Amino acid sequence: MLLKPGSDRRSHVVVRGRPAGTLEAGEFAGGRKHLAEAAFAAFDDLSSRFDVVVCEGAGSAAEINLRAHDYVNMGLAQHGGLPTIVVGDIDRGGVFASMYGTLALLDAADQQLIRGFVINKFRGDVGLLTPGSIRCTSSPDVPYSASCRGNATCGSTRRTRSPSPHDPHTTATVPSRSRW
Repeated sequence: MLLKPGSDRRSHVVVRGRPAGTLEAGEFAGGRKHLAEAAFAAFDDLSSRFDVVVCEGAGSAAEINLRAHDYVNMGLAQHGGLPTIVVGDIDRGGVFASMYGTLALLDAADQQLIRGFVINKFRGDVGLLTPGSIRCTSSPDVPYSASCRGNATCGSTRRTRSPSPHDPHTTATVPSRSRW
């Protein structure tokens, strides 16, 4: 599913790689039911044939003004019961405010699908992220990770409400040299 801007008030619609007309700005909320059905059908088809299907949303998961008709972010996540990761770009500034604000604006059902935060393009000392990561992960049961450029060492943390040593979700810090 692709909506290509054609003007300030119109998008060209592409469904499964084929042109499928246009969508006017006034149709944006209610005129997309057929697009949602096509997106959900494509996901259902893929998930019936493959063990893992990775879905990438568009824009923000917290577009609350568009949520009722959303099929590309939390709408698809709800449809498929998909574990969801919120990704923030540190180069744009305000990464913790953006991620925490996203979580705060989601309704309870959508919040339950959030499994983690990823900070993209981080460089430097991962310790600088600690205060923000603690705040972002103190309420919900979600981990966070930072991606790194080059050979920098990054870290991940998982914080939960129950720090039992017998709980597989116990708080842990795991250094990582991977790049997301």
